[in-house]
Amino acid sequence: MSVRARAVLGLLVCVPLLSGCAVQGLDFRTDTRLAITTPADRATVAVPFPLAWTLAAQQPHEAGFAVMVDVDPPAPGRAMSTLLPESQQDVASCDAACQQQALEARGVTLTTATSLVIDALPRRSDIPAERAHRHRLTVVVVDSEGRRAGEVSASVVVDEEMP
Repeated sequence: MSVRARAVLGLLVCVPLLSGCAVQGLDFRTDTRLAITTPADRATVAVPFPLAWTLAAQQPHEAGFAVMVDVDPPAPGRAMSTLLPESQQDVASCDAACQQQALEARGVTLTTATSLVIDALPRRSDIPAERAHRHRLTVVVVDSEGRRAGEVSASVVVDEEMP
């Protein structure tokens, strides 16, 4: 390898170290304080069925929960209302009650309880028939403003029992 090639390679290695860029504030530990206690993961359920969870060592800023059925949660710090279309995110056109109804219509329920009866599961036709009755239930912690509080979450996958 030529001297010039070594110098270029050396610069490529050193520039990121000298640039002042650093990864900070990332927590690479899994927060296991939240756990779904019923139903079990991969259980077969008949609607209606109870969903229950526990949160150990609740923090002062953690005011409640968002329960999502077949919905990906927003990023930590983001409001649950960001799951809505833009026209419903504006409080001037869709107040808190309107937003809560719109979220529930999309499979998202906000609650302060640690259990909820799931009385309906979405009908999905956009996936193969053998997976159409499989659903992901996710619980995340929210603050008093309805924003996702941290990265804590718990999920289970259930199969809906068909008559």
